[in-house]
Amino acid sequence: MELIKRIVKHGSFSEEELKFIISLLNKDAYPQYYIPHNGTTNSLPKGLKFKETILASSSTFVRTGAGSRQPTRKNGINPDISKLAHSISVGYNLGLTDKPISAVSINGQLIELNGRTRNKILIDDYKHKNVPVNVYEFTGEYVNSTKLQDDAIDDFGLLLNQPVVSSPNLMDDWVDIGKKKIDRGTLEANYDSIESWLKTNATCFTSKKITTMASTIYQERGNINAGLQLIAWSDKQGENWLNLNGYKNTKDILYYVVSSEMVSKAIFNSASLAQKNPGKEIHIILHTGRLEGKDVAKSYVDKVLDFIDEYYLKLSQASFGFFAGKQPTDSPIKLVGALPANVFNLCEDDGELIIFGVNDQKLIDYKENNTSSSLNKFFELDSIINEN
Repeated sequence: MELIKRIVKHGSFSEEELKFIISLLNKDAYPQYYIPHNGTTNSLPKGLKFKETILASSSTFVRTGAGSRQPTRKNGINPDISKLAHSISVGYNLGLTDKPISAVSINGQLIELNGRTRNKILIDDYKHKNVPVNVYEFTGEYVNSTKLQDDAIDDFGLLLNQPVVSSPNLMDDWVDIGKKKIDRGTLEANYDSIESWLKTNATCFTSKKITTMASTIYQERGNINAGLQLIAWSDKQGENWLNLNGYKNTKDILYYVVSSEMVSKAIFNSASLAQKNPGKEIHIILHTGRLEGKDVAKSYVDKVLDFIDEYYLKLSQASFGFFAGKQPTDSPIKLVGALPANVFNLCEDDGELIIFGVNDQKLIDYKENNTSSSLNKFFELDSIINEN
């Protein structure tokens, strides 16, 4: 039998093709898809067992509405759907690349665990009468617990999509499911537990990305439970905050909000603004974006201090090149301060701007000693900025 099947409108897979597909399934090579859970990553997630491989009709799937589950992918389908559609139009590989869709059986109907995009192309676009499916079912306490079933669906969906080279799970998918687990009570809302879950399961990501994902989940779920409602800024959100809190552009002052990660952008864009707005002072306000790690106060201070250090270093280097080592005088560009992040014991008043230039040494003291003083007490706000 040929490995490649031509897909046509209103077509179907035959029983002979199903037998051929089953014969090509290498269960020993993929124990994580077939072996009952044994506490290792080389077995199925807890609560699931492999049942059989069948040809399932489109009416068997619960894809939307009552009884359906949220997809593993945050955005629902593979972002490379057009490429996959083209691949299927060329031919469906019965054994090597186009493996059976995985689905869990609940009350005689199937919930997709992966392959939603492939299923959509076959069922919706080609009106195919059936598709090959690996069927799984719940075991033990999972049989009667929707909460545990949702957890198993998410776990297996992530596992199934992780090795997909063409379009693996994105960081957003892991973050989304991590938050769902916390909401269900199946993952503890503390940084160490979140990071441990990601390190154990999200093995295709670098340690830096693991930290970023753990920080995101912790800040959106763990910190809220601890009374820390952090602000993860964007440039636009920062501009809106300034307006709402009385820091508005005037005939003399123009505020420029920039990420603490964008030092060069801050220097060159502020210079461009100054050139386009002669007679105005350009007040640079930085934001720290999303804080990383479980010590969010330290992350905030590190980002602020690192920006200040790099800003003045680059400014000094630019002065050396353009002004023969002399600092330009009467510059209309001022590095004024940072947006607060509402970090507990650090930015207690999220209606106050953090101002630079008065007691910067205390920022350094905080970094070195990890004190718990509020940064708002470090600055004399009225001495630096003209409030409107």
